[in-house]
Amino acid sequence: MRGRDALATAGGTPALRERRAQNPMIPSLRKQFNDSFTPEKYQAFLRRVDELCGTHVSFRLSETPCFFPKALIGISHEVGLGGAGRV
Repeated sequence: MRGRDALATAGGTPALRERRAQNPMIPSLRKQFNDSFTPEKYQAFLRRVDELCGTHVSFRLSETPCFFPKALIGISHEVGLGGAGRV
């Protein structure tokens, strides 16, 4: 399965996707992130993004991480590559 069809089903069964939608963050990882968050780390993050982009990023960046299954990342990459040639 490739492209959009694969992306639509990457989350597993409908019941599993529904359960994840109700609690998308893994509680232990969210707590660990929140406990270690500091304004200084966020400022360092912003500086690093500017450095990597070669310019100042003027829109607000989320300090909350997203955890995606590897399968979804791979499929998203494939879908993105397919659409990139059409832009």
